[in-house]
Amino acid sequence: MIEAGDLEERLARHRIFWGPKFEGEGPYFAVASPLPQFRSGQDRFEKWLDLDYRLEVIEESFEAAFFLGDAVPRVDPDFGPTFLPALLGRPYHVGEETVWCDIEPFDDAEEIYGLSLRRDGAYYRTFMELTERLCERSEGRYLIGVADMGSEVDILASLYNRESLLMDMALAPRKVGRLLERIGELWAEATLANEKAVRRYQGYTITWVPVANEKPWSPILSEISAMLSTPMFKEIIAPSVRRMSLIFDQILFNVDGDSYIRHLPDVLKLDKLHSIEWDPNPKYRAGGKLEKDFTTPESIAVIREILEQKKIVFNRIPAWQVPDLMEQIPHDGVFFYLEFSSRGEAEDFLGMAGKWLK
Repeated sequence: MIEAGDLEERLARHRIFWGPKFEGEGPYFAVASPLPQFRSGQDRFEKWLDLDYRLEVIEESFEAAFFLGDAVPRVDPDFGPTFLPALLGRPYHVGEETVWCDIEPFDDAEEIYGLSLRRDGAYYRTFMELTERLCERSEGRYLIGVADMGSEVDILASLYNRESLLMDMALAPRKVGRLLERIGELWAEATLANEKAVRRYQGYTITWVPVANEKPWSPILSEISAMLSTPMFKEIIAPSVRRMSLIFDQILFNVDGDSYIRHLPDVLKLDKLHSIEWDPNPKYRAGGKLEKDFTTPESIAVIREILEQKKIVFNRIPAWQVPDLMEQIPHDGVFFYLEFSSRGEAEDFLGMAGKWLK
């Protein structure tokens, strides 16, 4: 754990990151132990929806947790990917690894217009109660993450038959645009309620992307965009992202995988875009390990293109790739987040990384 004064020093560094990029800014290295893990063999419902159990696991994990370098301690009230449909009263499935909220999509898109935020629903009340209880317990020890409920288009893909959605994107883009506008209204209502609850206790917004900001901000990820052509991205995705950005001061966009690279020029033009999280496709390495490689020539070209205009975040980058990467890219405005299983390994890495902070 880190002391309150030390935490303020780190938050000051995060405030610099969210400012304009400047010569001599240098890189940021946030190094931490893995986030809280649930005990294996635990009942799936208890693991995800029993709040007393989740709070117990979080408290236990923080006893041994470490946050070094620029890392800020945080807890994410994770309720599964793109979980807004559950807050709207749609069915969900409690799985072993997460909660899935896309199990019964509508065949008729018109049914989406009848959805509303179910503040009296069990899923909404559980989510907001966990957020509230985490905030009450934090007492300056850690920040509470504002939940990522998914992008408009990915939420739509979880509510509406995906094959029909892709067909409508090609043949009836105005219909899709109207659906996205409605989902955007629901998404904004839920997101603002979550942000307001967290901001009652802390002066920063942090998310699954571990960079704290005094200003309201959000990461935006659109997985389905990787399947779309460049014209479809411009006609459907870009307006959706601009609409989502209206309730924030700044946004970070997740460019997820090699198939997303063709959209990068349009991503870099998005309103309120401050930085990009880059995730290359994972590849199998010697020994059969599946791992992302940030150091390929293709990845280096993407990183350089991003850094010409914006800042960049590498989230959970393998530590062994950092030296090679630092030899090939500019250093200003580059934020690394790395996880280590032992404090000794983390301290050794920071000792090595010190040469890039001078």
